[in-house]
Amino acid sequence: WGIYFDEGSSFILAEGNVVYRTQDAGLHQHCSVDNRVRHNVFALGTNGQIRISNLERTGVFTVEENLFYCEPGPVFEMDWIDDEIVFRGNLYTRSSGAAGLRFAGGLTPAQWKSREPGAVLADLRFADASSGDFRPASGGFPAEMQFSIPAASAAGRRTNGRRTAGLPPVARVFPQAPDEEDLVNRLSVDEDFEALEPGSTMPEFVSMIGPGESANVVAGSAAGGGKCLRFREGTHEGSSFMPHVYAQLSYRGGVVRNSFDLRVEPGARLSWEWRDWPGGKPYRTGPSIHVAADGKVSTQGGELLSIPPGQWVHVGLECPMGAASNRAWSADFTLPGQPPRRFDRLPVQDGFGEVTWVGFSSLGGTGAVFYVDNFKLNRMDH
Repeated sequence: WGIYFDEGSSFILAEGNVVYRTQDAGLHQHCSVDNRVRHNVFALGTNGQIRISNLERTGVFTVEENLFYCEPGPVFEMDWIDDEIVFRGNLYTRSSGAAGLRFAGGLTPAQWKSREPGAVLADLRFADASSGDFRPASGGFPAEMQFSIPAASAAGRRTNGRRTAGLPPVARVFPQAPDEEDLVNRLSVDEDFEALEPGSTMPEFVSMIGPGESANVVAGSAAGGGKCLRFREGTHEGSSFMPHVYAQLSYRGGVVRNSFDLRVEPGARLSWEWRDWPGGKPYRTGPSIHVAADGKVSTQGGELLSIPPGQWVHVGLECPMGAASNRAWSADFTLPGQPPRRFDRLPVQDGFGEVTWVGFSSLGGTGAVFYVDNFKLNRMDH
């Protein structure tokens, strides 16, 4: 694009510019408000001259007294426009004649003129459009169009680029950020979903969703408070691991602790796994639980217990990390009305050495549902 008001860039005046030979639109507004574009040239955009995107988040936008030379592309690089976008007194032309112009929504020139006050549709020839000279070849602009072409010689920086060299250095406001590896090694999640809007996904996690499936925050049904995360299977046939959410991290040392509340509806099947998954290599599974359709919970060491359908169960996992090759982990489950049950010295898969991936997978049939609430994951140095 040429002039591009991106991601809410607002209250801007763009004036006196010549924008030409862009691949996409010479002018692009994206979910912004109160911008004004006037007395510019937009020409020779391959895919169009104007684009306005994310219209549901775009407010008033004024485009007035500009020249749009719509060659080879159309006027708009979009199919629809709403009434908050104000067009006024612009000139539109193309080499094959203004009668061939088509506007947003498929409007003809006559239909567009009824929408835009003072619009001018003219057949113009330019002095040297291929070189950026958009002065009329002869006769000037139509009388109703009071327009002067900005001089290309005036383009560029208007001030001395060295004028700030003598100023004192700016003091550092923030401490230096840790490197990326240190950041992921210290990733900590403590999410009760209360601050999230229904329909949003789990922060810090990537969601993989198939047709008719969801893994979203919902109101009601929560273990505590008013919201939780709900997984719902779609209408796929055969086995699947979706809906599926996961996070990539790096826990190499210390003790990794993880807890969450889990509610499994009848017929749902799921897994929650920690993995050591080096790039491009097979992963090794560490602490993990698998819930069968009958509520039986198992790990790599075998069956642990059964959980009741449709009721909240608290789950806790803990595993020391480090150099030991035969490490073990522990899990505790608190069922409704019962004291916690703890399982120690649970095995991990050979080769498991660090946590680089964690994820929930839904393995049930069509329409199966389970819920997660009060999710915590962190690494302690002791």
